Amino acid sequence: MKLNSILLAMLEVSEGVDPGVDGTHVMETVDGISVTQYDGEKVTRNVDSVIPSVGPEINKSPHSTWSFNIDAAGSGTKGTAPAFGCLLQACGFVETVDTATPGSETVTYELSHNKSKTVTLVRHTGGKMIQKTHGVRGELSIDFNQFVRMQFGNCKGSYVRPSPGGNPVTIAYSNYADPLPINKDNTVTVELGGQALKMTGGSINFGGGVNHRNIPNSESSAHGDFEPTGQVTFIAPDIAAKNYFADAESHNGVTEQAFKLVHGTVGGNIIEIVSARVQLSNISESDIDGDVGFQADIRFLEAPKLIFK
Repeated sequence: MKLNSILLAMLEVSEGVDPGVDGTHVMETVDGISVTQYDGEKVTRNVDSVIPSVGPEINKSPHSTWSFNIDAAGSGTKGTAPAFGCLLQACGFVETVDTATPGSETVTYELSHNKSKTVTLVRHTGGKMIQKTHGVRGELSIDFNQFVRMQFGNCKGSYVRPSPGGNPVTIAYSNYADPLPINKDNTVTVELGGQALKMTGGSINFGGGVNHRNIPNSESSAHGDFEPTGQVTFIAPDIAAKNYFADAESHNGVTEQAFKLVHGTVGGNIIEIVSARVQLSNISESDIDGDVGFQADIRFLEAPKLIFK
Protein backbone atom coordinates (compact mmCIF):
# COMPACT_ATOMS: atom_id res chain seq x y z
CA MET A 1 0.00 0.00 0.00
CA LYS A 2 1.32 3.44 -0.95
CA LEU A 3 -0.10 6.27 1.11
CA ASN A 4 0.01 10.02 0.58
CA SER A 5 2.35 10.26 3.54
CA ILE A 6 6.04 10.83 4.31
CA LEU A 7 8.18 10.41 7.41
CA LEU A 8 10.93 12.74 8.59
CA ALA A 9 13.43 11.85 11.33
CA MET A 10 16.35 13.61 12.99
CA LEU A 11 18.58 13.01 16.01
CA GLU A 12 17.87 15.24 18.98
CA VAL A 13 20.68 17.22 20.57
CA SER A 14 18.69 17.41 23.79
CA GLU A 15 16.27 14.59 24.54
CA GLY A 16 12.68 15.57 23.84
CA VAL A 17 13.56 18.87 22.13
CA ASP A 18 12.70 19.36 18.44
CA PRO A 19 16.03 19.69 16.57
CA GLY A 20 14.46 21.51 13.61
CA VAL A 21 13.34 18.71 11.32
CA ASP A 22 12.67 19.67 7.69
CA GLY A 23 12.25 18.02 4.29
CA THR A 24 15.96 17.19 4.04
CA HIS A 25 15.48 14.58 6.77
CA VAL A 26 12.99 12.41 4.89
CA MET A 27 13.07 8.62 5.36
CA GLU A 28 12.37 6.27 2.44
CA THR A 29 9.68 4.15 4.11
CA VAL A 30 7.76 1.32 2.43
CA ASP A 31 4.34 -0.29 2.98
CA GLY A 32 2.86 2.51 5.03
CA ILE A 33 3.50 4.32 8.31
CA SER A 34 1.43 3.14 11.27
CA VAL A 35 0.78 5.67 14.03
CA THR A 36 -1.25 5.44 17.21
CA GLN A 37 -1.43 9.17 17.78
CA TYR A 38 -2.93 9.15 21.27
CA ASP A 39 -1.54 6.06 22.97
CA GLY A 40 -1.11 5.56 26.70
CA GLU A 41 -2.21 3.80 29.85
CA LYS A 42 -5.90 4.48 30.51
CA VAL A 43 -7.20 4.58 34.09
CA THR A 44 -10.76 5.02 35.37
CA ARG A 45 -12.39 6.33 38.52
CA ASN A 46 -15.33 4.17 39.48
CA VAL A 47 -17.37 6.90 41.09
CA ASP A 48 -20.32 5.64 43.09
CA SER A 49 -23.61 6.70 41.55
CA VAL A 50 -27.35 5.99 41.52
CA ILE A 51 -27.34 6.54 37.73
CA PRO A 52 -26.41 3.64 35.39
CA SER A 53 -23.06 4.85 34.01
CA VAL A 54 -19.36 4.27 33.64
CA GLY A 55 -16.64 6.42 35.11
CA PRO A 56 -14.55 8.73 32.92
CA GLU A 57 -11.40 7.29 31.36
CA ILE A 58 -8.16 9.22 31.82
CA ASN A 59 -4.91 8.81 29.88
CA LYS A 60 -2.21 8.56 32.54
CA SER A 61 0.77 8.51 30.16
CA PRO A 62 -0.11 10.09 26.81
CA HIS A 63 2.36 9.31 24.04
CA SER A 64 2.53 8.24 20.40
CA THR A 65 3.55 4.83 19.09
CA TRP A 66 4.89 4.44 15.55
CA SER A 67 5.99 1.60 13.27
CA PHE A 68 7.37 1.64 9.72
CA ASN A 69 9.72 -0.23 7.38
CA ILE A 70 12.82 0.85 5.46
CA ASP A 71 14.61 -1.25 2.83
CA ALA A 72 18.24 -0.99 3.90
CA ALA A 73 20.94 0.33 1.60
CA GLY A 74 24.16 2.23 2.06
CA SER A 75 24.48 5.97 1.68
CA GLY A 76 26.20 5.55 -1.68
CA THR A 77 29.45 6.91 -0.24
CA LYS A 78 31.93 4.93 1.85
CA GLY A 79 32.31 6.33 5.34
CA THR A 80 29.02 8.24 5.19
CA ALA A 81 26.19 7.02 7.40
CA PRO A 82 22.90 6.03 5.76
CA ALA A 83 20.00 8.43 6.21
CA PHE A 84 18.29 6.02 8.62
CA GLY A 85 21.38 5.84 10.86
CA CYS A 86 19.64 8.17 13.29
CA LEU A 87 16.85 5.60 13.68
CA LEU A 88 19.35 2.83 14.42
CA GLN A 89 20.82 5.00 17.17
CA ALA A 90 17.34 5.45 18.62
CA CYS A 91 17.01 1.65 18.68
CA GLY A 92 20.01 1.17 20.97
CA PHE A 93 22.90 1.17 18.50
CA VAL A 94 26.11 3.18 18.78
CA GLU A 95 27.37 4.61 15.49
CA THR A 96 31.11 4.53 14.73
CA VAL A 97 32.47 6.11 11.56
CA ASP A 98 35.95 4.92 10.52
CA THR A 99 37.62 6.93 7.75
CA ALA A 100 41.21 6.29 8.83
CA THR A 101 42.07 4.12 5.82
CA PRO A 102 41.13 5.63 2.44
CA GLY A 103 39.19 3.10 0.37
CA SER A 104 38.21 1.06 3.43
CA GLU A 105 35.89 3.50 5.18
CA THR A 106 33.10 1.96 7.26
CA VAL A 107 30.15 2.95 9.40
CA THR A 108 29.43 0.39 12.14
CA TYR A 109 26.42 0.04 14.42
CA GLU A 110 26.73 -1.96 17.66
CA LEU A 111 24.12 -2.51 20.37
CA SER A 112 24.88 -0.97 23.73
CA HIS A 113 23.14 -1.05 27.11
CA ASN A 114 24.17 2.57 27.62
CA LYS A 115 21.32 5.04 27.26
CA SER A 116 20.47 5.35 23.57
CA LYS A 117 19.98 8.56 21.63
CA THR A 118 16.55 9.88 20.70
CA VAL A 119 14.95 11.25 17.54
CA THR A 120 12.09 13.51 16.61
CA LEU A 121 9.66 11.97 14.10
CA VAL A 122 7.38 14.03 11.87
CA ARG A 123 4.71 12.62 9.58
CA HIS A 124 3.10 14.67 6.83
CA THR A 125 -0.20 13.21 5.62
CA GLY A 126 -2.16 14.18 2.54
CA GLY A 127 -0.64 17.64 2.47
CA LYS A 128 -3.12 18.55 5.20
CA MET A 129 -1.94 17.17 8.56
CA ILE A 130 1.31 17.14 10.52
CA GLN A 131 1.98 14.68 13.35
CA LYS A 132 5.08 15.10 15.54
CA THR A 133 6.60 13.19 18.42
CA HIS A 134 9.78 13.84 20.40
CA GLY A 135 12.16 11.80 22.56
CA VAL A 136 11.56 8.69 20.46
CA ARG A 137 13.21 5.33 21.10
CA GLY A 138 12.23 2.17 19.24
CA GLU A 139 12.88 -1.48 18.48
CA LEU A 140 14.56 -2.96 15.40
CA SER A 141 14.05 -6.23 13.60
CA ILE A 142 15.34 -7.20 10.15
CA ASP A 143 13.57 -9.37 7.58
CA PHE A 144 15.58 -11.17 4.88
CA ASN A 145 12.82 -12.43 2.58
CA GLN A 146 12.88 -9.92 -0.31
CA PHE A 147 15.12 -7.05 0.72
CA VAL A 148 17.18 -6.38 3.82
CA ARG A 149 14.06 -4.81 5.31
CA MET A 150 14.52 -2.91 8.55
CA GLN A 151 11.35 -2.97 10.61
CA PHE A 152 11.19 -0.17 13.16
CA GLY A 153 8.46 -0.98 15.66
CA ASN A 154 7.13 0.17 19.02
CA CYS A 155 8.76 3.59 18.48
CA LYS A 156 7.46 5.64 21.39
CA GLY A 157 7.68 9.38 21.98
CA SER A 158 5.80 12.23 23.59
CA TYR A 159 2.27 13.05 22.50
CA VAL A 160 1.89 16.15 20.34
CA ARG A 161 -1.59 16.93 19.05
CA PRO A 162 -1.79 16.59 15.24
CA SER A 163 -2.15 19.94 13.53
CA PRO A 164 -3.12 21.28 10.11
CA GLY A 165 -0.24 21.85 7.71
CA GLY A 166 1.09 21.16 4.24
CA ASN A 167 4.03 19.11 3.05
CA PRO A 168 7.58 20.49 3.34
CA VAL A 169 8.44 23.01 0.63
CA THR A 170 11.58 21.02 -0.23
CA ILE A 171 11.84 17.24 0.03
CA ALA A 172 15.38 15.93 -0.58
CA TYR A 173 16.30 12.25 -0.34
CA SER A 174 20.02 12.20 0.42
CA ASN A 175 22.43 9.50 1.60
CA TYR A 176 20.36 6.81 -0.13
CA ALA A 177 21.70 4.22 -2.54
CA ASP A 178 19.22 1.92 -4.25
CA PRO A 179 18.11 -1.04 -2.08
CA LEU A 180 19.00 -4.38 -3.66
CA PRO A 181 16.83 -7.51 -3.62
CA ILE A 182 18.18 -10.58 -1.88
CA ASN A 183 19.48 -12.99 -4.53
CA LYS A 184 22.64 -14.75 -5.72
CA ASP A 185 24.11 -11.68 -7.41
CA ASN A 186 23.56 -9.23 -4.57
CA THR A 187 23.76 -11.35 -1.41
CA VAL A 188 27.26 -12.68 -1.87
CA THR A 189 27.69 -14.31 1.55
CA VAL A 190 25.36 -16.05 3.97
CA GLU A 191 27.19 -18.35 6.36
CA LEU A 192 26.33 -20.16 9.59
CA GLY A 193 29.09 -22.11 11.26
CA GLY A 194 31.33 -21.74 8.21
CA GLN A 195 28.74 -23.37 5.92
CA ALA A 196 27.34 -21.37 3.01
CA LEU A 197 23.54 -21.26 3.32
CA LYS A 198 21.14 -21.46 0.41
CA MET A 199 18.88 -19.14 2.38
CA THR A 200 15.24 -18.69 1.38
CA GLY A 201 14.31 -16.38 4.25
CA GLY A 202 15.21 -15.23 7.71
CA SER A 203 14.93 -12.57 10.36
CA ILE A 204 16.67 -11.00 13.35
CA ASN A 205 14.91 -9.41 16.32
CA PHE A 206 17.24 -7.25 18.40
CA GLY A 207 14.92 -6.94 21.41
CA GLY A 208 15.09 -3.96 23.74
CA GLY A 209 11.35 -3.51 24.32
CA VAL A 210 10.38 0.15 24.78
CA ASN A 211 8.11 1.53 27.50
CA HIS A 212 6.99 5.13 27.85
CA ARG A 213 7.27 6.40 31.42
CA ASN A 214 5.48 9.47 32.71
CA ILE A 215 6.32 9.86 36.39
CA PRO A 216 7.03 12.84 38.66
CA ASN A 217 10.11 14.75 37.46
CA SER A 218 10.56 12.48 34.43
CA GLU A 219 8.93 11.63 31.11
CA SER A 220 10.80 9.46 28.62
CA SER A 221 10.80 6.30 26.55
CA ALA A 222 13.18 3.66 27.86
CA HIS A 223 14.64 0.44 26.48
CA GLY A 224 14.52 -2.91 28.23
CA ASP A 225 17.16 -5.62 27.79
CA PHE A 226 18.55 -6.33 24.33
CA GLU A 227 18.32 -10.08 23.70
CA PRO A 228 18.87 -10.67 19.95
CA THR A 229 17.38 -13.79 18.43
CA GLY A 230 16.72 -14.86 14.86
CA GLN A 231 15.61 -17.49 12.44
CA VAL A 232 16.90 -18.70 9.07
CA THR A 233 15.27 -20.99 6.52
CA PHE A 234 17.55 -22.71 4.02
CA ILE A 235 17.94 -25.74 1.79
CA ALA A 236 19.52 -28.52 3.86
CA PRO A 237 23.17 -29.17 2.98
CA ASP A 238 24.59 -32.67 2.57
CA ILE A 239 24.72 -33.93 6.15
CA ALA A 240 28.21 -35.31 5.50
CA ALA A 241 29.36 -31.76 4.78
CA LYS A 242 27.55 -30.08 7.69
CA ASN A 243 25.48 -31.72 10.41
CA TYR A 244 23.43 -28.94 11.93
CA PHE A 245 21.74 -31.36 14.34
CA ALA A 246 25.07 -31.78 16.10
CA ASP A 247 25.33 -28.00 16.34
CA ALA A 248 21.82 -27.74 17.79
CA GLU A 249 22.52 -30.20 20.63
CA SER A 250 22.99 -28.56 24.01
CA HIS A 251 22.57 -31.44 26.48
CA ASN A 252 26.32 -32.01 26.59
CA GLY A 253 27.60 -28.50 25.99
CA VAL A 254 26.69 -25.57 23.74
CA THR A 255 28.23 -25.24 20.28
CA GLU A 256 29.07 -21.65 19.36
CA GLN A 257 29.56 -20.63 15.76
CA ALA A 258 29.71 -17.54 13.59
CA PHE A 259 27.01 -15.93 11.45
CA LYS A 260 27.79 -13.66 8.52
CA LEU A 261 25.69 -12.02 5.82
CA VAL A 262 27.14 -9.72 3.15
CA HIS A 263 24.69 -7.90 0.89
CA GLY A 264 25.85 -5.67 -1.97
CA THR A 265 28.96 -5.57 -4.14
CA VAL A 266 29.64 -1.87 -4.79
CA GLY A 267 31.40 0.33 -2.24
CA GLY A 268 29.00 2.68 -0.53
CA ASN A 269 26.22 0.11 -0.79
CA ILE A 270 27.57 -2.96 1.00
CA ILE A 271 25.92 -4.15 4.22
CA GLU A 272 27.49 -6.75 6.52
CA ILE A 273 25.67 -8.33 9.46
CA VAL A 274 28.08 -10.36 11.57
CA SER A 275 28.24 -12.14 14.90
CA ALA A 276 31.12 -14.30 16.10
CA ARG A 277 29.02 -16.18 18.68
CA VAL A 278 25.71 -17.74 17.69
CA GLN A 279 23.90 -20.72 19.18
CA LEU A 280 21.60 -22.86 17.04
CA SER A 281 18.76 -23.44 19.51
CA ASN A 282 16.24 -25.37 17.45
CA ILE A 283 16.00 -26.95 14.02
CA SER A 284 13.05 -28.37 12.11
CA GLU A 285 12.40 -29.62 8.59
CA SER A 286 10.40 -27.88 5.91
CA ASP A 287 9.65 -28.42 2.22
CA ILE A 288 11.34 -25.93 -0.11
CA ASP A 289 10.14 -26.54 -3.68
CA GLY A 290 10.59 -30.28 -3.22
CA ASP A 291 13.97 -30.00 -1.48
CA VAL A 292 14.48 -30.77 2.19
CA GLY A 293 14.78 -27.49 4.02
CA PHE A 294 15.72 -26.52 7.56
CA GLN A 295 14.23 -23.79 9.69
CA ALA A 296 16.66 -22.94 12.44
CA ASP A 297 16.20 -20.70 15.48
CA ILE A 298 19.35 -18.88 16.52
CA ARG A 299 20.40 -17.05 19.65
CA PHE A 300 22.99 -14.32 19.30
CA LEU A 301 25.32 -14.81 22.25
CA GLU A 302 27.11 -11.79 20.83
CA ALA A 303 24.83 -9.15 19.33
CA PRO A 304 25.20 -8.75 15.56
CA LYS A 305 27.06 -5.76 14.21
CA LEU A 306 25.70 -3.84 11.23
CA ILE A 307 28.57 -2.62 9.05
CA PHE A 308 28.11 -0.34 6.04
CA LYS A 309 31.03 -0.31 3.59
